[in-house]
Amino acid sequence: NQIKGLTTAAGLWTAAGVGLAIGVGFYEAALAGGFAVFFVMTMLQKMDNRMHRKAKVLEVYVELEKNAADKAAAEAVEDKISAIGTVTMDSKAAIDEARAAYEELSDTQKNLVSNYQLLSQAEAAYAELVKTAADKAAAKVVDDKINAIGTVTLYSEKKIVEAREA
Repeated sequence: NQIKGLTTAAGLWTAAGVGLAIGVGFYEAALAGGFAVFFVMTMLQKMDNRMHRKAKVLEVYVELEKNAADKAAAEAVEDKISAIGTVTMDSKAAIDEARAAYEELSDTQKNLVSNYQLLSQAEAAYAELVKTAADKAAAKVVDDKINAIGTVTLYSEKKIVEAREA
């Protein structure tokens, strides 16, 4: 986020102006412009260097503030991930909230999240719980159909076929 090459660009434009002044025969302006450029490029360079030395303290401070903001954002997401706790069927909202908060982070902030693996594990555990619940529900349907058969008689064929198809 630094501007570089500004002095070079200004020097080129000034050289073009001095050259144009010489080209049209305005020698006094070209001479005055040449001296002004020499003064700015050499004498004021010391002042520019001094300003840069002092500005570095400010740059470090700004960078630290930016890093602190990134760290705070990452810590907020870490707190949401930690709040998931033991994964149950009621954990979906907490998992989704933590995932949404993580996805809103910048790449730099994502790299600062130290417990991201817990979020991935929680998502996998929740998916497994949902699958297990679906399997149990399907097994219950089959059990109910088998129990509906009751005592097997000659007239139980339809119920047996339904149980097999389930």
